Parts: sequence; structure tokens; C-alpha cells
Amino acid sequence: MAYVNELSSGTSLYVDNQGEQTIVTLMSRSPGQQQQSSNSFTTGPWTAPPEIVQTAAGVAIKLSTAQGEQTVQVQGNVADVSGTAAQPMQKTDRMPAVGMRPMRPMPPMKMGNLSMGNMSMKMQPMEMRMGDMELRMDRSSSAAASTSAGGTSAGSAADSSAQKFCTQCGTPVSTNDRFCGHCGHQLKA
Repeated sequence: MAYVNELSSGTSLYVDNQGEQTIVTLMSRSPGQQQQSSNSFTTGPWTAPPEIVQTAAGVAIKLSTAQGEQTVQVQGNVADVSGTAAQPMQKTDRMPAVGMRPMRPMPPMKMGNLSMGNMSMKMQPMEMRMGDMELRMDRSSSAAASTSAGGTSAGSAADSSAQKFCTQCGTPVSTNDRFCGHCGHQLKA
């Protein structure tokens, strides 16, 4: 058997005991919208109808169970039931219907090749081209190779004077730099 209490205009508190589980549902209604939240927890079967208690922290539900008296806080932080008067709850023949089914997670997005004007980008392996410039990044190493229309490769070991870039932020760095001057990333051990 479920119980309900109108906490305020448009806000209802439903409590139900199903075997070992107690289900608490808070439902708020206003013109054009409805919100509902439910929690379920193990209390054991009830030995008496539940009572609602107004506290300084919000609302608490007093449950009498075979394991003893239990208090469930509905709003606020801590329930302080000492010195407060309990209010009886009314029986109801049904719990509110669940509003929406949970949404399934979206599958991972797969990105194909992108192009716009003279720019193109490919994800596997990562390659970016803009005009006569090209940037490639291999998964096995974080070294980037850049080529121009002349066909020289900045990532080749043969050309030590070629422009190098920070593997963290992409800022141009010198071959003698131990740390990136822009982001501080360690370039050499």
C-alpha cells in the first residue's frame, strides 16, 4: 500500500513499501511542467504506516520497521525529529507513473575526412594540410612532420636546423630548448 502527502501546492510526496524496499517519490507540478524524482532503499517491511515530519532542514519520513524506527530525510541535510509533531499520511491506491524512460548512451562518434577549400584533415593517422603545408602525427611517436611545396621534411633527423614544435601545445621551439617557452612542457629529459 502506498501513501501520499501534499507538502505544498503542487508538490506531493509518495512513499511505498514493496517487500524489503521502501520507495520515496517526490513530484512537483506547475503549469506546463512536471518534475519527479524517486529513490529506493532497503528498510525491511513496515510495521505501521509512515509519518511525515516537518524539520528545520526540510521534510523527514518516520518509518516503523521490524528492525526498529528509521528516519528518511527528503530535503535538506540532516533530519532532527526530536520535539516535532508527526503528521499522518493518506493511503493511495497507486504510485505516480514514471515520467520518462532513461536514455541510452550515444555511441561514440566516428569522424571521417574533413575538407574545406585548400584545407583538409584526416584522423587515422592524423594529417592536416593547408595549401602547400602539411602536418602529420603518428600514434607511435609524438613527433610531427611538416613539409612544404619544396618537399623538405621538418621531422627528419637529417635536417637538424629545421623548425621543431612543442608536442604539447604546438608552439615553435628550438632544437636546444629543454622546455617549451609557451606551456612549460618538458621537451628533453
